[in-house]
Amino acid sequence: MFGKKYECSICGSKFKTEKELSEDMEKHKQGIFRCESCNEDFADEGSMKIHRARDHRI
Repeated sequence: MFGKKYECSICGSKFKTEKELSEDMEKHKQGIFRCESCNEDFADEGSMKIHRARDHRI
């Protein structure tokens, strides 16, 4: 199999194995920032603020 088939739902990074994805997800557990308007999760506060300004005009 070619390419990376496992994608992180938080940061969008892609991985070849499920183990690599699990390791990435563990890193995010410490700091998940959730948009209060739509419940979308972000890896960092800055990304969440950009999302809110762009998508929700907040």
